[in-house]
Amino acid sequence: MKIVILGDTHFGCGYSMGKTMPYTRLNSRLIDYSNTFDYVVDYMVENEIFHLILTGDIFEYRRPQAVEVSLFSEKIRRLEEKNIYTHIVIGNHDLIREHRATTVDVLRKFDLPKTFVYSDIGSIACTDGLNTLNLIFFPYRTKYMLDCDTDEEAISRLTNRLQYELRGVSNKGPKILVGHFMLQKTKIGDAPIDGGADEVVLPPEMFNELDAVVMGHIHPHQIIQRDPLITYVGSMERKNFGDSDIKKYFLVVDLDKNNFTFHFEQLPVRNLYDITIDQTLALSGKEAIEQSKQYLEEYNTKHKLADSIVRITIYLNSKALFEFDGSQIKRFVEAEMKVQNCTGIHTQVVSKRQLRKDTITERRSPADSFLEYLELVEDGSLRERMKEIGLKIIEERGNK
Repeated sequence: MKIVILGDTHFGCGYSMGKTMPYTRLNSRLIDYSNTFDYVVDYMVENEIFHLILTGDIFEYRRPQAVEVSLFSEKIRRLEEKNIYTHIVIGNHDLIREHRATTVDVLRKFDLPKTFVYSDIGSIACTDGLNTLNLIFFPYRTKYMLDCDTDEEAISRLTNRLQYELRGVSNKGPKILVGHFMLQKTKIGDAPIDGGADEVVLPPEMFNELDAVVMGHIHPHQIIQRDPLITYVGSMERKNFGDSDIKKYFLVVDLDKNNFTFHFEQLPVRNLYDITIDQTLALSGKEAIEQSKQYLEEYNTKHKLADSIVRITIYLNSKALFEFDGSQIKRFVEAEMKVQNCTGIHTQVVSKRQLRKDTITERRSPADSFLEYLELVEDGSLRERMKEIGLKIIEERGNK
């Protein structure tokens, strides 16, 4: 028996990186997310896997657009048609607190015998007749939701609830917890992160009786502990340019005659590139454009720009800025590099700093200091004009 665990889907995220597609009028990023989800379903159908667990945050916003709800409903319909059981663990983005409801509660109102929404902590036993796998679901909770003032109180309450669920397991099959919580020892890159004031951060040692713990909520995939496995599966898609270098996965759990194994399958998500080009030495805007194109051609030999989303920042000097036409770069990467979308060409002006001379001190007269300072000005005509006006001002003020 196999199951698939897919991280936070966040349908409706990243529209600023997308573009409106012709005919459908849908944002291209919504289509990307849809295609990535379909890839997982296709994988399950091809490998005859009949249980899918979603770790929460189905939509990016607590008030999803109708098109996003419609798209996700189509995914659920297809999963039902393929006889795949879908288990949805509620995440923080799914909660509509003021109404004590979730964005996916509507699924409970329809005849969907293979779709389950877990707003409360609970557990089930999955079996194929030969193997049994015990699943414990930990939907998102805050200290406020648990009526606790401290992390210690909240952890104690959740630990007691976990023990209650474990006591209800009546078979010897592996026990896997799937939830939407932050864990202690979590890092983003090399930097440890802490939760917000109301966030409950769970210690890995509370899960020692389990065979695996798989969390959503944190978007980069990372393994906190290997025995037992404690991991973030990671979000389904790259949400922004900060995720450019982060690979995305889903988890496949395999139980065969009590032999419990797992592996991560990489998702074919679209590449994102945040490109910075230094053209501060360019003598003109035209030169900066041509050199930027050359840089991008070389960049393309090392990275797959085709079908990617790019954002380009170009540093210029003030002289080159006035002749620089960023639209030429945008057309170039879209036509020649075949990028799927260029979100923009951003220019940053870097002015040459005029350094203060050490010999100019308060003991020098203003006129002498000013004349020595003018030696730093490279433009001769500008220097003479500054000299004329500056000395006149100093004379009018008495050279003090």
